[in-house]
Amino acid sequence: MIPAEYELWQIEVNNEAKRTLFAKNMPLVRTQDGRVVAEYPDGRIEIIL
Repeated sequence: MIPAEYELWQIEVNNEAKRTLFAKNMPLVRTQDGRVVAEYPDGRIEIIL
C-alpha cells in the first residue's frame, strides 16, 4: 500500500467509526489541540480533559 492509499484508507476507517458511533447515539472521543473532546451526533463538542 503506497502512502496515498494509506491516507485514503485512514479517512475511510475514521468516517466509518464515526458513523457507527453516531448510529448508536454515542460520542466520538478524540484529541483536539492537546485536549480530549467528545463529539456528539448533534454536532456538539464537549471538552473532557
